[in-house]
Amino acid sequence: MKVLDRYVIRSLLSPLAGSIIVFLTLAVVVDLFERLDTFIDHEVPVRTIVQYYVATLPFLIVLMLPVATLIGVLFSLGGMARRNELIAMTANGISLYRILAPTLVVGFVVSAVGFLLTAEIVPRGNGISEEIYDHEIKGRPRLSGTSRRDLNYLGSGGRFFLIRRFDGEAGVMDDVVVQQFAEGTLVHRIDAVRATWQEDRWIFESGFLRRFGEDGLTAIEAFEQRAFPDIEETPRDFLREIKEPKEMTLSELREHRRRTRLSGGDVTKIEVDERMRASFPAASFIVVLLGAPLAGAIRRGGHALGFGLALLVSFVYYVLLQVGETYGHNGTLTPTLAAWLPNLVFLAIGIFGLWKSRK
Repeated sequence: MKVLDRYVIRSLLSPLAGSIIVFLTLAVVVDLFERLDTFIDHEVPVRTIVQYYVATLPFLIVLMLPVATLIGVLFSLGGMARRNELIAMTANGISLYRILAPTLVVGFVVSAVGFLLTAEIVPRGNGISEEIYDHEIKGRPRLSGTSRRDLNYLGSGGRFFLIRRFDGEAGVMDDVVVQQFAEGTLVHRIDAVRATWQEDRWIFESGFLRRFGEDGLTAIEAFEQRAFPDIEETPRDFLREIKEPKEMTLSELREHRRRTRLSGGDVTKIEVDERMRASFPAASFIVVLLGAPLAGAIRRGGHALGFGLALLVSFVYYVLLQVGETYGHNGTLTPTLAAWLPNLVFLAIGIFGLWKSRK
């Protein structure tokens, strides 16, 4: 790594890290004051409050990485422009593209870190923070024991279970319905008074098996007792707490999407959320391209103007993000276009601005 690269990277990392620290502090302080009454009313110990905010930190960091990266680039290039360092570099035959190369590398690394956080760490942190807030702070009761009532469960193989009562310890389902779909079409339906877990398989009692084809119901079979060994779920599976999509890792979200599609459900929202797990972290790389066109404004207006521009750009980005998400969820845009809409807009603006900048 050349001296120039080290200098550019060092000048970028300092404001980037400082921005993250400042924004995290502000976010935690604001949220703390909003929830202070809840903490006081429930006599929450300081240790629990600290654990709650530590669990939320990965989400806050990912949320702030694009704007912090943009501030870092603006302050870095703007400072070099104000000190005439960019002029000196270009006068010595160093092109603007070469000067931007180390900032692009930093942007790529930040995006990679953001993707890792979004894919694995943020969902786990969201789950922990929700657990702490609901049960340890608000005092809401946890799901306890081995019994469930009115249980809906999305299983494997395109099966969807509706269970009136479930005893996990005994391995017994009462008033159970199992619907099986293939490519979004209902093919089998089991209605049974009871199902029991025996010898690693489910035995259904006093029920009906209905088969469906293209023309609707094609056959119905009554049974007093029948085993369905192809059902893979065990009693332990039905006792697991169902996660919200924001609490699922990327692999879990993909499995949830696969099961939902097999069961005939609409996967549009899931696909949009899945693609946003990659598109949002990529913004940290794309905003680097905006640094060069805006560096001139920083030279004339100083850090205050740079900070204001960064906030304005971030506001527009988050608005486009919400627009894309809304139109993606209602099916107006494809999931990929909905998730990548703000990135495509800012990528086009950044490339055009870079092309128009003095090289």
